[in-house]
Amino acid sequence: AQADVSKGEAELALRSGPVLDGDLIARRVGTAGASLFASPAYLRRRPAPVSVDDLADHELIGYHEALAALPAAQWIEQHAGAARIVLRSREMTDMLSAALNGVGLALLPCLLGDAEAGLVRLTPKVLASRELSLVYRRDARQAKPVQAVIRFVVDVVRQNASRIAGERSED
Repeated sequence: AQADVSKGEAELALRSGPVLDGDLIARRVGTAGASLFASPAYLRRRPAPVSVDDLADHELIGYHEALAALPAAQWIEQHAGAARIVLRSREMTDMLSAALNGVGLALLPCLLGDAEAGLVRLTPKVLASRELSLVYRRDARQAKPVQAVIRFVVDVVRQNASRIAGERSED
């Protein structure tokens, strides 16, 4: 479960997507991209799709209906077509595990999928993206330790911006 920053369960958090709590400061720090990944085991069963726009005859790992507003979930629903959704999950760790075990193709955050030696990215294109924000309470920003962590997180995210965004040159 997410820590509730507004209730003081955390001093700050990295969040993707819009931050709707007006009592919190949301400092945009970048964009997280997602792309389509498969395991070598899956690709031995089914050759990679010729185009990510035609996923017919493929198995997909989809997002739970509670996550339907996510750009990645919307991309899956719009592109599933004749593909079969074999699993839906609200947990990224479960989706990653299923993809690593050859269950199906998964639209995962590039930072996560690209770091897994057991996954193959099927396109250099980013297929879905979401804004990343550093979120904290207004009063928390006054504390020097919190200011130091904010600077540190912003620097780390900026240094890794292209990896987080999933940028790759076209193959």
